[in-house]
Amino acid sequence: MADRQRVESVIERGGVGAPSVTVVVCTRNRAEGLRRALESLTKLDVAGLRVDVLVVDNGSTDHTAGVVEEVAATSSIPVARVFEPTPGVANARQRGVTETRGDWIAFFDDDQLAEPDWLHNLFALAAAKDAKFVGGRVVLSLPEGHAGRDLAPFTRMLLGASVGMPAACRYDMKTTPGAGNMLVHREVFERVGPFDPALHRGEDTDFYMRAVDAGFAAWYTPDAVVHHCIPADRMNDAYLYRLCDVIGNGTAERDFDRFGRMKLSAVWIARLGQTALSLFPLWAWAKLTEDAEGKRGRRCRLRVARRYLRDTARFVVGLPVETV
Repeated sequence: MADRQRVESVIERGGVGAPSVTVVVCTRNRAEGLRRALESLTKLDVAGLRVDVLVVDNGSTDHTAGVVEEVAATSSIPVARVFEPTPGVANARQRGVTETRGDWIAFFDDDQLAEPDWLHNLFALAAAKDAKFVGGRVVLSLPEGHAGRDLAPFTRMLLGASVGMPAACRYDMKTTPGAGNMLVHREVFERVGPFDPALHRGEDTDFYMRAVDAGFAAWYTPDAVVHHCIPADRMNDAYLYRLCDVIGNGTAERDFDRFGRMKLSAVWIARLGQTALSLFPLWAWAKLTEDAEGKRGRRCRLRVARRYLRDTARFVVGLPVETV
């Protein structure tokens, strides 16, 4: 973890001064998980920062409101709640943006725990790179009975972990920031527009791509760490395969919107070649040489590719595509 004095020095040199930031946490019916998430945020090192936390309650029917009140009563960091009745995480995230007044908005999920220096390290990166869009590392916190599993890199990626990014780097179209760990300046929203509520998933990736198209550079640091808490019912093949279908389907939909029918045809041919010449042989080799976790990771990667190819082909020829 970065040294606090180094972090504060970088912030001061970057001219950020005492930036104001609202941490937006979207939630729905996860009261006790939200409690743990908020408690981790109340322990943040906020020296040199003006920080508050805003919970966007997206239609909860449990005791979410009570949890927010209880945490707020003992927190030195202001914690508030707004109710957003329109379902959908894009609507909830955008409500958070609309409600905030500071220069910066940080996004954090209700099933995560933050390291104390999380925000400081995001701001250090923003100052060092003169960036208005930064993200950090997500580490998996596996449930009891699964902590010893040596998950394949692709499986860890499916569950939300940052994979293959050991050092600070600029995001690209293959490695994109996730809304559970990112810090965005208000100017980005003013120029790019809101999260797209029409999207069923991937609203954070869509927003990132529009930001890139608008000329913003987004940077990643492994020093800004959050822990993604995985429940036991997500550690089975059925859940992983559904995630694969969601990713393949969502990527196909996003590429169709981005490229259009003609260009997507060329993309489809290239992806088909990649699957035939690379992914399928690697999967076949894994069946003979790798352990169970390695095989699972290869199967998942191949399943994403198959779903993408199937749905992309349907988009290209004008057939209906079912949203997963």
